[in-house]
Amino acid sequence: MWIEACREGELAPGGVKYVRDGEVEVAVCNVDGSFYAVSRRCGHMNAPLEQGPLDGPYLTCPLHHVQFDVRTGEALSNPIDHDYGDQRPPEPYRRFGKVQMRLEWKVRVHDLATYAVRVRDGVVEVEM
Repeated sequence: MWIEACREGELAPGGVKYVRDGEVEVAVCNVDGSFYAVSRRCGHMNAPLEQGPLDGPYLTCPLHHVQFDVRTGEALSNPIDHDYGDQRPPEPYRRFGKVQMRLEWKVRVHDLATYAVRVRDGVVEVEM
């Protein structure tokens, strides 16, 4: 079933829009005037991908910076650790952070599902 995601002019190149139909959530991406749709949730830790930057066809997760190619859904990288700068958190938080980091690196990064997209009469539609 095709659902309306947005009007063609509402999503500028480099823009990402969250669209939901029932339980299916997608991120619609405008790559230089071509539209693509992928699963909304990151294939690593389930973060909302529409909140990450889209640089050309590469969508970056806002949580751990995993990159995905929105044309294919392929995961292109592993998670990147956060840089907390020069200020160190208190010891209990450092210990917890080390455990969390080890666990996150053991979570496999999965490719994203892709969805067919078409533009009809100026309306971007996604096949859900």
